[in-house]
Amino acid sequence: MLNQLKKYPAPLRISIVEGMMASIMSGGGMVFVVPFAVFLGANSFEVGLLTAIPALLAAWFQIGSIKLIQIYKNRKSIVLFTVALQAVSWIAIALIPFIFPMQQVGWLIALTTISVVVGTIGAPLWQSWMRSLTPKEILGEYFGVRNALTGAVVFLATLLGGLALNLAEPSVTLYAFVGIFIASFIGRAISAGLFSKIEEPKFLYNPREVIGIGHYIKQLGKDNFGHFVLFGTLMTFTIGMITPFISLYFLEGLGLNNNYLLYTILISASTLTAVISMPHWGRMIDKFGTIKLLQTTGLIVCEDSICASQISFTNHSNQRK
Repeated sequence: MLNQLKKYPAPLRISIVEGMMASIMSGGGMVFVVPFAVFLGANSFEVGLLTAIPALLAAWFQIGSIKLIQIYKNRKSIVLFTVALQAVSWIAIALIPFIFPMQQVGWLIALTTISVVVGTIGAPLWQSWMRSLTPKEILGEYFGVRNALTGAVVFLATLLGGLALNLAEPSVTLYAFVGIFIASFIGRAISAGLFSKIEEPKFLYNPREVIGIGHYIKQLGKDNFGHFVLFGTLMTFTIGMITPFISLYFLEGLGLNNNYLLYTILISASTLTAVISMPHWGRMIDKFGTIKLLQTTGLIVCEDSICASQISFTNHSNQRK
C-alpha cells in the first residue's frame, strides 16, 4: 500500500500524512474521553451529556460554516484556524484535574464540546478542499487508501492508550490519561502544520448553489437526495443514542474499569475491521456506486444492533442469577 502512495500528487500524499497525525487524536483523546469522565466520577446522565451536547452543537455550528466561507473566501485559513484551536483544547482537557478542583465533569463536557465543535466547523470545508485536489477517477480509491492508513493509526493509538492505562498503577492512572491527551495535542498540532503545506485551488463561491435547511426538510422522502438525508438522519440518531453508553456498559456493566486493556481491545475491534476492509470499500464504490453498499451495510448494522442487544440481555440475566 505504501508503494501505491507514490502515484498520488504531493498535496494528496501530504494529506494522508496529515490524516495519520490527526488520527492520534481520534484514537487517543476521542476514545478515552468517556473513560476519563467515568474516572472523574461521571454518572450515566453526565456520560450521555458528554456525547449529546458536542454532537448537537457541532451539527448546528457546521451549518454556519458556509457563512465563514462567504466572509473569508478561503477554505485553507479557516481549516487551519479550527484545527489549531482543536489542538489547544486537548491541553485544556489534560489540565482539568489540576485547574478545577470542583465540577470537573462539567468542565470536561464544556471543553470536549469546544473541541468537537471547532473540529466539525472545518470538516465541510476540508472535504470541499480535498475534493478539488483529487481527480474524480481515483476519488474512491484514494480515500479508501487514506482511510485505511488513518484507521491503522487510530487502532495503534487506541491500543497504546489502553496499554498505558492498564499498566499504570491506580495512583498514576490520572497521569496516563494526561499523557494520552498531550499526545492528542501533539498529533493535532502536527496535523495543523501539514495543512499549511497543502495548496488550495481557487474557490469560487456561488450563492445560487446554497440550499437552505428548509429545502432539505421539505424534500425528506420526496426524491433521492431527500431519501439519503432521511437515511443519514435516522442512522446518525440511532448510533448517537447508543454510542455513549457502549463505553459505559463496558466499563461498569462488564466491570472493565479495572481492565483498560480488554476495554481497548473491544473498542478497537471495529477500527481494525475498518482498516482491513477500507481499501476494498473504495474500489467497490468506484465499481458499483454508493447506493448498493449503503443498502447492504445498513442492513448489517441493523442485524448487529439486534445481536448486541441480545448479548447484553443475556449477560444481565446471568448476573441476576
